[in-house]
Amino acid sequence: MTLYIGVDFHPHQQTVAWCDTQTGETNTCTLQHNLSEVLKFYQSVSPSIVGIEASSRAIWFEQVLEQTNHQLLIGNPALIRSRARSRHKSDDRDAQLILDLLVKDEFPAIWRRSQESNQIIDVLHLRRQLVNQRTQTYNRLQALAHCGGLPRGKMRSIAFQSLLKQVTVNESGQMQREHLFSLLDQLNKQICELQKWLKQKAVNDKQVQLLLTQRGVGYLTALATVNTLERV
Repeated sequence: MTLYIGVDFHPHQQTVAWCDTQTGETNTCTLQHNLSEVLKFYQSVSPSIVGIEASSRAIWFEQVLEQTNHQLLIGNPALIRSRARSRHKSDDRDAQLILDLLVKDEFPAIWRRSQESNQIIDVLHLRRQLVNQRTQTYNRLQALAHCGGLPRGKMRSIAFQSLLKQVTVNESGQMQREHLFSLLDQLNKQICELQKWLKQKAVNDKQVQLLLTQRGVGYLTALATVNTLERV
């Protein structure tokens, strides 16, 4: 490729510096993060190598570049900054620095997971958060059971939940019980949906199936391991 684009990426805008090594043309501009305008710009230039610093994940920007046939490289911010000729920072200078490293083939690109692996890891994180919320809900229901004078029991069991639903409590306790059980049902449904999706991903992945042959390894652990490390 002869076209290189250095991007100083911010949440609401990006400063773009580009260079065509064949014609020697260079230019700089600032794009506000209006999706249609950003897409229009990258459609207007030929397929290129685009470099940005690693900061927050910008999934929408990656999708724009994929749609317009550009190659995205994400660089180590510390190593990029160490190559700056001046301590003074500006959006234009940062974009030009990234462009300069790209043109010289000295851009410190970092390894990136595939989009599919990132999606699976995101769902695993979401499931963990919902499971934590469900545990907190169980604990609050357990506290209500203690206040109601119930004997020791496991709140996860249907039988013990039925006992708690039959306990006579005051108006405040009744409201808490109703809302907590409603929240518990909702969390169980959401967790079940996520686990169904994750199990399907595990079935379709040969590396995950290979890990499952090891004693004590479940599909969640196998998915997390394979999609964190990928095929390295």
